Amino acid sequence: MNGRIILVCIFIFTGLLLNAQVTWQLATNLPAQTRGAHAGFAIDNSIYIGTGFDAAINSYYKDLWEYNTITLVWTQKADIPGNIRYAASGFSINGYGYIGLGWNPSTFQLNDFYKFDPVSNTWTSISPFPPGGRYTSSTFVIGNDAYVGTGYIPLQSDFWKYNSTIDAWTQISSVPGSPRQSAIGFEYNGIGFLCTGATSSAAIKDLIAYNPNTNLWTVKTPLPGPGRYGAFTFRLCDRIFIGCGSNFNGTMLNDVYSYDPANDSWLTEPAFPTNGMRHSVGFSLNNIGYVTCGIISSTNAGSTAIYKLNLNDHSIVYSSTPCDGVVSFSTTTTNAQNYTWYFGDGTSGNAPAVAHTYTQAGTYHVQLIVNHLCFSDTTDTWVTVNTANSMNAQFSYLLDTCASTLHFTPNDTLNTHLWDFGDGNTSTATSTTHTYASHGSFVVTHSVYNACDTLSVIMPVVLNQMVPVVAQFEVSIDTCSSQLNFINTSVGGTQHVWYIGMDTMHAYAPQLTVTESGNFPITLVTIYACFTDSVFLNYHVPVLANINLFIPNAFSPNDDGMNDFFKINNNDVCNPYKILIFNRWGEKIYDATSAHAPWDGRYKSKPCPAGLYYYAVFFNNEVKRGPVMLLK
Repeated sequence: MNGRIILVCIFIFTGLLLNAQVTWQLATNLPAQTRGAHAGFAIDNSIYIGTGFDAAINSYYKDLWEYNTITLVWTQKADIPGNIRYAASGFSINGYGYIGLGWNPSTFQLNDFYKFDPVSNTWTSISPFPPGGRYTSSTFVIGNDAYVGTGYIPLQSDFWKYNSTIDAWTQISSVPGSPRQSAIGFEYNGIGFLCTGATSSAAIKDLIAYNPNTNLWTVKTPLPGPGRYGAFTFRLCDRIFIGCGSNFNGTMLNDVYSYDPANDSWLTEPAFPTNGMRHSVGFSLNNIGYVTCGIISSTNAGSTAIYKLNLNDHSIVYSSTPCDGVVSFSTTTTNAQNYTWYFGDGTSGNAPAVAHTYTQAGTYHVQLIVNHLCFSDTTDTWVTVNTANSMNAQFSYLLDTCASTLHFTPNDTLNTHLWDFGDGNTSTATSTTHTYASHGSFVVTHSVYNACDTLSVIMPVVLNQMVPVVAQFEVSIDTCSSQLNFINTSVGGTQHVWYIGMDTMHAYAPQLTVTESGNFPITLVTIYACFTDSVFLNYHVPVLANINLFIPNAFSPNDDGMNDFFKINNNDVCNPYKILIFNRWGEKIYDATSAHAPWDGRYKSKPCPAGLYYYAVFFNNEVKRGPVMLLK
């Protein structure tokens, strides 16, 4: 046996049912180089593996990888300090990981140790291993203390306790019997155990227990299978599992056994799926298990494969009786301690095979939870149940007016459907869309059926012929207010959009006040559903005249037809004016508010004498005053 060929594999198991059918599955692969003889530890929901080598490609490592068993994600962490190494020792205490010892191809045996903080992703050097460098040592943890011992070169039987609180090593009683290497260590209820390994002449299978209170080792019942070195171990459900490794001649082994410390007895467990591997270390973590990497050939080639142990064909089988809602459930999983069914309707059952009656038709999410010892596994399926009088043929529809298309939606989505659209076309879809080739009245028939019954509903549908919209309008202007009035005479529209110059208006008949003359481009868009029409007009706003108010300064009311009236000439027809006439003594003799009532030179129906009179004209918030001569 070549004492330097030491490889590490990590085993964490999920859903294992002792004495039940189980199967191995390839779960994932380490996203790094193939390797074996790696060290590792478990913290919270993650396993950490690092270091190792692959002799077939002459590669050695000091990297560290985290695998989160909840998210199933790999993450590379900070490299382990010091030299590259393989066959190192690893363990975890109180949320920290530790890796040390091992073999380096240049400096040979190593005795340095390092502590890893997963929160800060940093390493810290701790006290080195007092006896000096070695590799292929064995390890177990009791409370806050790690126990490291045996190993190579030369073969050793000493053991040392590491107190993580004070960072100190203390030697304890040596392992009885011949010195050994590549043994496996584990802990159970405060007792440390050492099993298997290789001496200078044989692969052994003994099992010995260490009591830290008495500092004594006790011999226990040995492993049932052949002697081996480089096996794996892990604890699940109060049993210790040991398997794989190599015999003294280097032949790979794939047998697996479980040990009951309470009764000091062994059971044979399902064999590993490959031809075996050696030098592996196991971890128990949340009852979820993986076996990763390891030496898999006589050339000491490594691996990246990670295997997972699950129930064999853990599935649900069911059959139903038409119309009465009875479904019979069973599972292919055998020999479990407990079965719990959840039928999806608020009820449950407890047996390997059950018959359940559903009172309502529908699709139900059925779950089965299988429990054995500390393990649990869940599987599920969906079951559609028919019952008599469980159908609903009512439906609704939406009309796409432009495309003459109807979108039909049934109230019942559980059963089989047949649509007759009344125009010679049909469909068997649950929800469906149909386009009619022409307008008119149609009778739609919707039928729902299953193994129990058939139900139909009819509904008339009317598709009116669409009349295209016509956009048209007229424009008028109020010259006094300078307001444009738009008269919408469009046909068929429900929406109207005006584009007037730079303005956009959404109204049926808007109004717009203009402040200057000129051409105004006007576009009206009239819309109904998918129909659209538009019309354009370049409307001209005339020039707004300047206000011109002419007041005469004399008149002769002698009935000769010439200048018989004192009349104000005003071209502003929108704004009236007010005029007052006073005699020379300030007496008001005339009062009018219209340009159409000129003064005829009379006061109280009598002609006024010739002479000078005075006027006051009120117009556009202004007052104009002046004299006017009355001539005879």
